[in-house]
Amino acid sequence: MPKVAAEKVVALAVEAREQMKLRHAPLLLVREMARHKTHRALVAETLARVIQRADELAEFVAIYWKEDGRVPLSGQVKKGLAAAFPKFDEYQLSKYDRGGPIKLRDVLFLCHAKPRDAAQAGVWKKLTWGRLNPPDTWEVALSSGANRSEVWQRLLAENKLGTLALLRNLRNIREAGVEEELVLSALAR
Repeated sequence: MPKVAAEKVVALAVEAREQMKLRHAPLLLVREMARHKTHRALVAETLARVIQRADELAEFVAIYWKEDGRVPLSGQVKKGLAAAFPKFDEYQLSKYDRGGPIKLRDVLFLCHAKPRDAAQAGVWKKLTWGRLNPPDTWEVALSSGANRSEVWQRLLAENKLGTLALLRNLRNIREAGVEEELVLSALAR
């Protein structure tokens, strides 16, 4: 890594995330940048740019601590995480706040991110207390015991079913008796 110019590493990390849609490779590149004095100055802005899903906040910290144990996060890493944290709303935080060894609340405490406004501060307070509203995902909706056909129809009509989830569940949607026109229009979107 030290033999490659920092700007080229940044460009590679951004391209890997934004064009190639890779998730872990850009995080690994930023972790390596944080290890080398010649590359550290660009860590914060690169990290903030490549983190595009809320779960990547905790994933990066896990990668950071993988080899060296729980060493303190560098200042640039804290700045990058703090800049990335406000990107995510309650739905995204709730969807990706999982019970792994590093939780989103841990990352929030480590990076000392500042909320944009009072509403975001309230969401973050709920995150720290473990009281986020459950996300409106197909898994949560179906596990609530509601009518399967009505759940699928609502999610499709409200465009709350991602492309991959839609493709994975086509058979389940058909078996639930959802109107074919609704499914076709969702596929067209």
